[in-house]
Amino acid sequence: MTKKIKNLKTEGSRLSHIRDKNLIVSVKNQEKIIRDVIKKHGPIIDLEKDPQLLIDILIKFKPQFYGPDGGLPPTGPPPVPPGPSSYRAIENVHLMKEILKLNKKMSSIKKRLK
Repeated sequence: MTKKIKNLKTEGSRLSHIRDKNLIVSVKNQEKIIRDVIKKHGPIIDLEKDPQLLIDILIKFKPQFYGPDGGLPPTGPPPVPPGPSSYRAIENVHLMKEILKLNKKMSSIKKRLK
């Protein structure tokens, strides 16, 4: 094991405390990713010479950091929209009052027409 990976084990508590609820990576998995990157690209990565390399590494190892769903939170039905707050229920009493008012108006119109 290389010296840097041994140092990672001493810093393991720092590596394992990544604050992302969708991130499912353990310290062992982090060490494996680091070994794979070192094996493929060497211990020193020159981003000035090849900046695309960082993007390639991130794309390649993303599935190991996040689950098969890409780190998306689980979905469910949308929240229920709030009901109307100013809506008043129409009761029979209100209907009867309006019908009586209309009845009075109709009778007054009939009287004028005669």
